[in-house]
Amino acid sequence: MDYFLFFVGWIIGIFITSFTLIPILIIIFFGFPVTKKLNNHGLLKKGNKIIRNYLFSLLILSTILLITLYILYSFFIGMVFAGFVWGGIMVIIFGAGKIGKNPNNITDYLQVNRNQFTADMEEITSAIYQDTTFLLANFKKIYLLIIIGAIVVYGYFSIINNKKNVLPDKFIADKEAFGVSLSKFGETSDITNRPDANASGEEVKKVLSLTLESINSSNKVSDEFLDYLHPNLKINYREKFVRSQQLYYDGLSQTKDDDTRDSESVKNQIEAGKLMNEWLIWWKSNSGSIISKAFPES
Repeated sequence: MDYFLFFVGWIIGIFITSFTLIPILIIIFFGFPVTKKLNNHGLLKKGNKIIRNYLFSLLILSTILLITLYILYSFFIGMVFAGFVWGGIMVIIFGAGKIGKNPNNITDYLQVNRNQFTADMEEITSAIYQDTTFLLANFKKIYLLIIIGAIVVYGYFSIINNKKNVLPDKFIADKEAFGVSLSKFGETSDITNRPDANASGEEVKKVLSLTLESINSSNKVSDEFLDYLHPNLKINYREKFVRSQQLYYDGLSQTKDDDTRDSESVKNQIEAGKLMNEWLIWWKSNSGSIISKAFPES
């Protein structure tokens, strides 16, 4: 599940970064310095709105990028955010050729601003290729600093994330009880799911004892802790996992040799099986984020 979440974040990172950060860098490393140079040479009409248009584009693109970062960091911190950052870093690394003074950017610049020039296209093109402003002349060095900066930012957010994952002290007892309820269920499953013959009398007693321990531990887990771990954990944990355990315990403890499918004990165990199956399906889809939050040290 974690690999899937990382992959989803990676795809989002590649897509968003390609359509926001790369254009932003093109404007900074190519659009601004070229426009400034052409203005200084008198090759642009007075009062042209090229810089203003670039600033507006920067505002829109930066807003989209920052909103995406905020949403991912606030609601999907973890593997999705990590995938997003690394997807963005890959785009920055492999997108170096798209930034700076290259034929595509020059063609786009000439096409978009064709009505703003005071000279013919040949003279404008020659002036752009001869441009040696600081940003263009030091493009590779500055670009390397951006890559390093992106990695530093990722490291910073990782540290913040680790701090966020520290379990509050008030939930220490809840964590222990929650862990015991799951582990005792696991021990029970090891006995009941064996492919060999039916459980012996001693094994039935062991199953009942483990199930009761799981139930008692689950009752010590606070609703606040469950809500802290996941907004939908409380209802699934209480109504499926714990309810299933209780029904199973009641059914198994009341089992008689002459029980039929219509017996209350058998009905309880059947209902317990259905609820547990629903719990396991839900747990499989959400356990990664829950466990990492409940047991950040593991």
